[in-house]
Amino acid sequence: MTSRNDTSLVLGVTGLTFGLFLLDLSLPLGVADGVLYSGVVILAFASSSRRFPIFVAGLCSGLNGLGAWFSPTIAGVPTWMVLTNRLFSTLVIWVPVLFFLQRRRAEESLRRAYDELEVRVQERTAELASVNKALVAEIAERMETERSLRASEERFRLLVEGTQDYAIFLLDREGLVASWNAGAARVIGYKADEIIGRSFAQLYLADDKRSGKPRWLLEQATAQGRVEDEGWRVRKDGSRFWANVVLTSLRDESGRLRGFLKITRDVTERKQAEEALRLQSVIAANIAEGICLVRKSDATIVYANPTFEHIFGYGPNELTGKPIGIINMPGEAAGEIVRQLDAVGVWRGEILNRKKDGTPFWSWASISTLEHPEHGTVWVAVHSDITDRKRVQQALEASQHALRQSREELRALAARLLTAQEEERRRLSRDLHDDVNQRLAMLIVEVETLERSLPLSQERIGRGLRTIQTRLVELSDDVRHLAYQFHPSILDDLGLPIALHRLIDDFSTRTGIKGTLVLRNVADPLPQAVSTCLYRVAQESLGNASRHAKASCVDVELAGVEQGVTLTVRDNGCGFDPQLMKRRQTGLGLVSMKERVRLVNGTFDIASGPGLGTSVRVWIPMPGRSS
Repeated sequence: MTSRNDTSLVLGVTGLTFGLFLLDLSLPLGVADGVLYSGVVILAFASSSRRFPIFVAGLCSGLNGLGAWFSPTIAGVPTWMVLTNRLFSTLVIWVPVLFFLQRRRAEESLRRAYDELEVRVQERTAELASVNKALVAEIAERMETERSLRASEERFRLLVEGTQDYAIFLLDREGLVASWNAGAARVIGYKADEIIGRSFAQLYLADDKRSGKPRWLLEQATAQGRVEDEGWRVRKDGSRFWANVVLTSLRDESGRLRGFLKITRDVTERKQAEEALRLQSVIAANIAEGICLVRKSDATIVYANPTFEHIFGYGPNELTGKPIGIINMPGEAAGEIVRQLDAVGVWRGEILNRKKDGTPFWSWASISTLEHPEHGTVWVAVHSDITDRKRVQQALEASQHALRQSREELRALAARLLTAQEEERRRLSRDLHDDVNQRLAMLIVEVETLERSLPLSQERIGRGLRTIQTRLVELSDDVRHLAYQFHPSILDDLGLPIALHRLIDDFSTRTGIKGTLVLRNVADPLPQAVSTCLYRVAQESLGNASRHAKASCVDVELAGVEQGVTLTVRDNGCGFDPQLMKRRQTGLGLVSMKERVRLVNGTFDIASGPGLGTSVRVWIPMPGRSS
């Protein structure tokens, strides 16, 4: 992109330089037009090349010198004045070069100084970080030594010996087992010499270890002093038991953390009784729906009620022992469902399935995670066939999408039509004003010239020519007014406020209706699209007031408000019933006004009533502008 910009800049500078040289050749000596070369030199500094401005300055100096030889002379101008002019021009050409070169040298010096300072700061930071790291290591080593000494002294005091029903053991600050009582050996199965010095995380399921649950429990106990948890734990022989765990942090007199006391109780029988009751209640509450149980460990169906088998097209007990994948459609939905079940234990939603014959169908599923006394963790899935409802919903969504697309296409077409109409009006206005009107003006001048050249005896011909001249003047005024109606050039040249003044003056002169314009806090200039929109709304509103309202007075107000601009057109005419207008087909004028305002993201409001006149209000947002 930079190379393309430099190429464009070189071409532009070259063209401008030789253009100034041709201008120099066409002007007499003594006129300081050579100073204009300094502008070209300043423009050359936009190039990424550092030598390009010097080259341009040298080229301009050379062309300035050539201009002294080939430019026309003025009689009476002394030679010293010409030379002084050329020398002054050369000086002005090179002054920007010297200034910018000096500035670049200063910037480079500052940049080098900044880089050196940055290097020094980084070196000092690294030095401080190294010292801090060594200090932290020394402090940690001393604290570890102190912890070990105190742990040896207090271990037997904290341990409750002889407890058989509870597993009671100590952990150090890192979660390593520091002591092991007889109850722990009976409940969990490890002997003291088999577990001491190893992480207590090995008592947890693989999923819990991957999720970081052991570390999280230590952090909670450290922060809160005590944390209680229930969940599956693993014995030495690999069997699982449901444990109630209380983990308490241990601190010395100074408040420093020394380790943790963990008390574990086997409550598997209680958990199995609770889950059996819960499972029975879930099945009883959903017996009318299709229900299946899926073992989590291997994703195998261990139970499916008759309704479930009927929904999926299978016979009695045909699904038992089959993988759940035979009824799920391939895709990422199954993985997402499993992730949510692992996170919160429940998933509900629509899912695409397939029957025994491969036919896809939609169902509403509610899946919960439960503990089964025989199969361990299971997923209980309750299904309802919603294929017909899904088909109707998809047809409705397709129809709505087609309707939205049609609306967008119509709006886009309206926008293109309005844009094309405005461009055609601008072209016709320019042609009428710049071509036809100028030709009429030349014809009027020729008629005047012909009239002055006639002999005095031909007065009758002169009167006829004056009549033609008068009609040509009237025709020229009509053409100018027609061009102004198509697209007023004053709107582009002088802005919206002056164009509205002109519009209201012409409206009052043409119709005899009194028109007033109030301007308040108007930011100028407004964007062309906004100016054109507001002007056309005002033009259409004034036209409606003269054609339909039977008004004697029209007030126009253009105001800048917070983050926008408003245009209000009010008349004291006969008004109309808005409800009646809604039942009738709206005219093209009102439709075009609304569409113009919508294209600039504005709002259009019209208020009226029989005998109350009509008020048209437009607001257009102007981001970055305030009143």
